[in-house]
Amino acid sequence: MSSKKKKDRNNPYDNYKVFYGIPHCHTSVSTGKGTAKEAIKHAIGNDLDYIIITDHNSYLNKNYKKGKSYWQHQKDLLKKIRKKHKGFLSFIGFEYKLCSRLDINILSTKDCIGEKLNLKELLSWIQDNKGIGIINHPGSYVDKIKEQLDLNKTIKCIEVGNGSPPHKYRRYYNQYFKLLDLGWKLAAINGQDNHRRNWGDTENVTAVFSKKLNSKSLLESYKKGRTYSTDSKSLRIFFSINQAIIGDTISSNKCNKLNFKILAVDDKYLVKSMKIITNSNVTVKEKVAEIPTHSMSLIFSADCPKAYTWYVAHVLLEKNKEAITSPIYIEA
Repeated sequence: MSSKKKKDRNNPYDNYKVFYGIPHCHTSVSTGKGTAKEAIKHAIGNDLDYIIITDHNSYLNKNYKKGKSYWQHQKDLLKKIRKKHKGFLSFIGFEYKLCSRLDINILSTKDCIGEKLNLKELLSWIQDNKGIGIINHPGSYVDKIKEQLDLNKTIKCIEVGNGSPPHKYRRYYNQYFKLLDLGWKLAAINGQDNHRRNWGDTENVTAVFSKKLNSKSLLESYKKGRTYSTDSKSLRIFFSINQAIIGDTISSNKCNKLNFKILAVDDKYLVKSMKIITNSNVTVKEKVAEIPTHSMSLIFSADCPKAYTWYVAHVLLEKNKEAITSPIYIEA
């Protein structure tokens, strides 16, 4: 459920609310169970704020009835549902299999890809349709695309967590760090990738800093990297450097010092530790609670380095729950 804070002039997140939801799931239209209506009702029952239904494009392009594709049917259906559930956001994207080991979710497009495209054609299609690309459950194929920075013009996010415990659930921090080290700018997200009727039954979600709960504002936050992956839908993380927030870029030519601040608050789970991670998975600073509490902060300063180009915050909660933020970037 969304979270809002008291006004604080010194808090760079002051104009944002935190919304929790699922950016990757399936229904019976493709490889999942249940209908879009069921998915949305289930997610609302689990106190989520939004859901993005991403069935496979090869199914969405099939004929539904009277010349209407499943893609158009789902779009029309969700438009009606949004009118009924105005406090909950739902819309669709689609999952596209680029090759046997690389799946990409595509959001924010009016149309759905019908034909088979190669990497270059896919890049052009997403750009032409003003879409947002997401690397799903990144595996070994990341090593083959990691130096193709042109892809980052359209691929804006990466799943650092995928699945639904107690079923298969994996974290992909190493793949995330590899791409950041090579100059990619990527938002960290968590996709439940539901294939069962379990939308939101587990707490691993993508938290989004957004000013409003609508598709335009939410997708803009995804594009700008205002997200964090979390195993707790009650965890709030406020990470800043020199008043820059996640997704922002700081010019190293304009600062001598970096002033770090992390605040993690969770009303349900105890916070055990937090740390700042940078290039090559180096820990810059870590704080471990002697006695875990529901709130923890870490504030420190460091010289502005020439070697490091990104920083993320990692938070560890009780019951082995984790969260990791999108980066704050440093550029010359």
